[in-house]
Parts: sequence; C-alpha cells; structure tokens
Amino acid sequence: METIHPDKPVQISVLIATRERREQLDACLKSVLANDHKSFEVIVIDQSPEPYTLIQDPRLHVHHSPTRGKSAALNAAIKHASGRLFAFTDDDCTVYPDWLTRGQEHLEAQPEVDLIHGALLAIPHNPSLWFVPIFSPGRLEVVSGAERARYRGGAGANMFARRELFERIGGFDDAIGPGAPFRSNEEYDIYYRALRDGAMVLRDPENAVLHWGKRAHSDGSSQRLLHDYQYGEAAVLAKHVRCGDLVALRLSLKVILRELPYSVYTSLVHRDRVGLATTWLSGFARGLATPVDASRRLFAMKPSK
Repeated sequence: METIHPDKPVQISVLIATRERREQLDACLKSVLANDHKSFEVIVIDQSPEPYTLIQDPRLHVHHSPTRGKSAALNAAIKHASGRLFAFTDDDCTVYPDWLTRGQEHLEAQPEVDLIHGALLAIPHNPSLWFVPIFSPGRLEVVSGAERARYRGGAGANMFARRELFERIGGFDDAIGPGAPFRSNEEYDIYYRALRDGAMVLRDPENAVLHWGKRAHSDGSSQRLLHDYQYGEAAVLAKHVRCGDLVALRLSLKVILRELPYSVYTSLVHRDRVGLATTWLSGFARGLATPVDASRRLFAMKPSK
C-alpha cells in the first residue's frame, strides 16, 4: 500500500476511542490499515493505563489520554485529525477493505450529505446465549429534519462525517456515551444535533462494519447494555428539552406513549426487576435535572477523568 507522506494532507481521518481492549483493538487496526484507500490516517485515543504499542505504521497515531469516556476521547481525536473527512469505528469492530473508499464516494457523490450511518453487522453467534448490537437500515435513504430523529440514526461504530459538520455543531458531548455519566447514545446526540442544524444524513445498508462485541445473557451483561441504551437515549432527549427544543419534547412524549408500554410488557415477560421503562424515565429525569449549555447544546458537566 502506498505510504502517505507527512507533507501531503490526508483525505480521511479514522477516529477510534479505546480503553483496555488491546486484542480487540489490534484486530480493528489491522482491518483499517488494510483498506484500499490511498490517503488516510488513523487516530487512536487510548484511555488505558498502558497505551497500545503493538502495531507500528506511519499512518497510525496513538495518543494516550488520562480522560475517561468515549466522547472525550473522540473529541481529542478530532483535535489531532488532519483529514477533511472523518470516519468512526469502535475498537471491537473490523472493517472491510473498501470501507473508506465507499464512504468517501457517497460523500463526494452527494455534497448535500454531511453525515453517514452505515450498517453494523454481528459476528456469527448464538442469539440464545449472546447479544450483539447491530444496525441495519432497510434501504439507502437521505434523512433531513429533526422530526426524523424519532429513531436513532445508526451506530457510532460505522459513521462518516465532513469536518465542517463538527465545526458547525461542535464536538461530542463529554457527558454522554460509554464511560460517561449518561452511558450511551453519543452518536444519537450527534445525529439529532446534525439534523437540528439542517444537515442531511445518509443511512447506508451496504457499506458495513463487523461487530465482535458480544454480551452474554447468562451474567446479565446483555441486559445491562440494553439499560444503558435506554438511559442514554432518554438523557439525550431530556438535554434538548432543557434547551427549549419543542421537537425534542414531542419526540420524548412519543417514546413515553408508544414505546414504554411495550418496554413494561417485555420487562414483565423477561422478569427484569428494574424494567427498561423505569430506566428510560430515570435517564430522562436525570437529564432534565442536569445543567446545560443551551448555546452549544451540551451538558454543563465536568468531563470524567
């Protein structure tokens, strides 16, 4: 593969946050570095006690950070990035050799699109034993208007964006996502803020990423992850409600009226003592009680360390 020279600005910066997943990160990086794209860099923000050092490649830049939380790490990665386009994946995923090329082709073919959510596929597994989060758009479509944020836009593990989008809407909310007080849905917050800003979002079912992050049902880890999803989604909506956003308020009411009865039913069927509905309401209540910076649409909380 052609070596990228430092005096030539790269076209795509691949941004990855990681913490104590050395083996998974190794597989992820090998797949990214095997891409057929000729102009990219990989920026890793490693929040592990000991930073990753296994792969040496001129396109790979690993930065150790004392911060905690995926969003804080991705914000740091953006500061280090030099590409005009960003590609995001997770440390427990692998990508296909044409992943970057296909993502760039979509952005170049559709200049009105600022954000892409691609498919997230599960590794082969036994669903009765394991839960693997996925995202599978039904068709290739462009979404616009904050009202469409009724449904999550996609997975943060397969996301492309123009640098200009983040320059307009700001970075990730440090209070949202894995390792942060509001434990998930940092990509949903970006999706909502992008639509609110007038951006168009492409949902792509074909340019997929493979997800290796399986959670066992037997030890409760799969259920804890589902609770994290509910908690984070509710907090994201509550934050925008606190900003005086009537669209977010309407979306919240729709969730309460349409989804929560089903969540109560599934909680009873699966004998979940807490219940996903209760978790959603708890996240929404805490989000409403947390100060916000309305001008930037961010929670006014100190980042975790």
